[in-house]
Amino acid sequence: MLAVLRRRDFTLIWLGGLISEIGDWLLLIALPVYVYMLTSSTLTMATVFILELVPAVAFGSLAGVLVDRWDRRVTMVTVAVAQGLLLLPLLAVQHSDQLWIVYLIAPVQALLAQLFEPARSAALPALVPDGELVAANGLMGLGANVARLVGSSLGGLAVASGGLTTVVIGDTVTYLLAALIIAIARLPARGAGHASGAERPTLFRAWYEGMVFMIGRRDVRNLLLSVAAGSIAQGMFLVLFVVFVSDVLHGDSTDVGVLRGVQAIGGIIGGFVVAWLGARVSHRSLIAGGALAIGLLSLAIWNSSSLTHAIAVYGFLFVLAGIPGIANSTGVFALLQQFVPHLYLGRVMAAFLTVFGGFQALGMLVAGLAGGLVDTVVLLDLQAGCYLVAAVLAYVGLRGTPGGGAGTSPGDARATPVGT
Repeated sequence: MLAVLRRRDFTLIWLGGLISEIGDWLLLIALPVYVYMLTSSTLTMATVFILELVPAVAFGSLAGVLVDRWDRRVTMVTVAVAQGLLLLPLLAVQHSDQLWIVYLIAPVQALLAQLFEPARSAALPALVPDGELVAANGLMGLGANVARLVGSSLGGLAVASGGLTTVVIGDTVTYLLAALIIAIARLPARGAGHASGAERPTLFRAWYEGMVFMIGRRDVRNLLLSVAAGSIAQGMFLVLFVVFVSDVLHGDSTDVGVLRGVQAIGGIIGGFVVAWLGARVSHRSLIAGGALAIGLLSLAIWNSSSLTHAIAVYGFLFVLAGIPGIANSTGVFALLQQFVPHLYLGRVMAAFLTVFGGFQALGMLVAGLAGGLVDTVVLLDLQAGCYLVAAVLAYVGLRGTPGGGAGTSPGDARATPVGT
């Protein structure tokens, strides 16, 4: 892990991304809370969440095309600056009849984030050797959970202390600082992602080529299926978690906040563990083993309600669940970064983020429709089952895949599809 951090340009990209993600979480928490304080309407608050989700599903694939077409470092810097400056119109929001400004800004911010994350992930193979990709992604996961803890806390504090003005000023500073740090980094040509003007296909052609590439790769197809199953589980969790704590454990809003917060602690621990493991564990083992552990821990959590309602017990279990979650996501990104050609990597990363958002929304819809008809614990057991399905899909589907424990060399994998 320390060896990765000694790489100057990786550390700059990692630190800039961490600060940018703090800004993302600050806004994600603060904006809906402020809207609710202004309107006392849960429907209006939910609208903000939905507006932030739509761009991920609708424009994720196009974002990947642009990431592969543009210089990735310039893309990250430009996006971070744009995110900071485009927050400024929110300073005009003082009354509920001005919420149309929020409805415009929220999806634009989410759309910009769809460019930043694929660009950062696609740049990673140019910054560290293949053997350090697992450690690098572990640190990325650690940073994401640190950002979640810090950004969420700052978001709530900013709204309580200074309203939306404090949120906007603080968030603008984080984005501009992230842009400055990333601008200092040097990104080798392997991670640039852009071709000369004469070689560039149209946007539609580039999108089509990316889809053909992903459909033609057995490993990418199977990994997409595994991620889709896990995303359904995550979407169901987001809806049913509050119901479980409130109705099954008879907890209050403080208990809901505590249990959601401690998951990030597990993620931080998991980031250290995965970074330490490095190349000792195959990508396939991280992906399948992580999903399997999440599924089994989820079953233990949901069914422990017949034994105890002690929040401390569930806090411990949720911390544990955060560790395999990082292992799973790290394995996914490391596998793609090592064996997908860099000219396609932005499109592939964006496609995975699109699948995650879309199937997460599907899980939310399933949980919402079934919530009043089926027992909560039964639904949550089904949610855990989706993680077990994700584990099986990864374990079987990635058998023989380079990086999955057997197969061809990395050079061979970059040159040709693994299989159909």
